[in-house]
Amino acid sequence: YKQGWGHSTLCCGDLRPNKTISGVFVPEHPYTVKTNNLGLRNFFDVNIEKDKSTLRVLAIGDSFTFGPYVSNNETWSARLEEFMGEHYDDKEVEVLNAGISGYTISDELQYLLEKGLLLKPDLVVLGITYNDFSDLMREQRGFFARSNIKEGVFSNSTMNDFKNVLYDHSFLANLVVKLKDQGVLNSVK
Repeated sequence: YKQGWGHSTLCCGDLRPNKTISGVFVPEHPYTVKTNNLGLRNFFDVNIEKDKSTLRVLAIGDSFTFGPYVSNNETWSARLEEFMGEHYDDKEVEVLNAGISGYTISDELQYLLEKGLLLKPDLVVLGITYNDFSDLMREQRGFFARSNIKEGVFSNSTMNDFKNVLYDHSFLANLVVKLKDQGVLNSVK
């Protein structure tokens, strides 16, 4: 299973390119992951220089975006591509799945800045769930943490960059700040 992981510096995804990986986190629920030429979880190869008639969406996130226990065509990013393709007759729609199990929003921002923007997405969708804010505060990070962020030590510049982007562009972040100010969320920094 580990043969497909490796945070490759040779491509725009954090998985190794052109691999078929058997997932066996839970032996009762095996699944298969296929990566494309760029190390993204898509069946199709991607040309970094996209055609003007292509609408490119970059999906980043943790396991919810990555989609463990389902095949590539069952992830939410694949379903989004299918849905958008039905509604954009004049454009080819590509939804690129750059999700990685175990990533935090700090990892996702680092990925976006290092690799994701090279893909020239028209839209970036960050898939987050309720645990993503608490994951930022864990002392020990998981097996899949990006290699440039050391075990549980988050770069202040990365966090500040993330907070600035999030606060400027996110209803959710503004809601969290308001809840914290009201004393509802005391553990959020």
